[in-house]
Amino acid sequence: MPEGAEIRQAADKLAQVLEGQVVTTVRFDLPRLSRYAKQLRQLLHTNSSTYADRSVRLPSPVIGATTRSQHAINPAYTWETPLKKTCYSRGLAINGYSDNGVSTMPEPLILERQDAVAIIAINDAPYNRMSLEFIDQLEVLIGEIASDDSIRAVVVTAAGMDNFSVGMNLKQLPEGIQRKGSPDALFDQRLRVIGAIEGMRKPWIATLFGFCLGGGLELPLGCHFRLAAAEGAQIGLPEMDLGTVPAWGGSARLSKCIGRDQALDMILRARKISGPEALRIGLVHEVWPLAELKDRAIELAHELAAQPALAVRSMMEVIGSSRECSLEELLQAERRAVTATLGSPDAKEGMMAFLEKRKPVFIQ
Repeated sequence: MPEGAEIRQAADKLAQVLEGQVVTTVRFDLPRLSRYAKQLRQLLHTNSSTYADRSVRLPSPVIGATTRSQHAINPAYTWETPLKKTCYSRGLAINGYSDNGVSTMPEPLILERQDAVAIIAINDAPYNRMSLEFIDQLEVLIGEIASDDSIRAVVVTAAGMDNFSVGMNLKQLPEGIQRKGSPDALFDQRLRVIGAIEGMRKPWIATLFGFCLGGGLELPLGCHFRLAAAEGAQIGLPEMDLGTVPAWGGSARLSKCIGRDQALDMILRARKISGPEALRIGLVHEVWPLAELKDRAIELAHELAAQPALAVRSMMEVIGSSRECSLEELLQAERRAVTATLGSPDAKEGMMAFLEKRKPVFIQ
């Protein structure tokens, strides 16, 4: 394709994304387009009439464009030639630049959409550290996902096939404390993020492979489903080896998940366990060969997303509070869920599908 036609096609596609006409991920070859940053900016500015509440993320080494409503993370930023600042309010987000204004540093997370499923990937291979920037972006994204009814399930994974995450980038700890004002404020943000995932009435699925250590286990503990690799996974909270303790809610959630004795064994001995052992003690729901793990997680997300949304939300509320509520309170919550779903369009569809011996197609 002639270079001029290629850059115009790229601009046209990005403009469609910004205007909400594209609901999937559009990717372009960054090296081929890098020298056309200025032209791309000009064509994009000319061809796209709507920028509000849209964003385009440009991670290296590919340009990825993802449309999502209400995704202007920081509307205070403005457009500056040649793309020298993060331009969320005008639909373009870039972190890290070369001299010609093209991204040279990958975004800390990558968001993709597959129909009603959102896929979030930590983007710091091979170790996939959870940087300060990752947590900041994840916190904003969680709020958007919670309010977006078109998203029904979420997969949390990581770039590459080596490791899910080794947790926080410890080199950023002093900077993080300075940014947030205190150690408590820094750790409170992590607790807030994981708590928001745990309390959301949409299922979140985490993939555990390679190193899943510290925050790399604490974040999945806030998810509702955990799938692990059958080989190579090292899952644990090894903070004892650093002379400290888990700080993102790991000790509390791990003990609730697998029981006091197993949690003490893992934490006090800084043990790292495999995927099959994690399945045996109830830490993960399924184990799959590494090559199949991410695909299986996405398949599960689609399966859950196809379930009746009102019924899913109701059951997640009831079961999600089961550890804190009495049996009587849970029975009352279940009755409220029955009342809410009884006679709903999805309930009628489910009954008709049963009578007609077909698979239901839920709409709510």
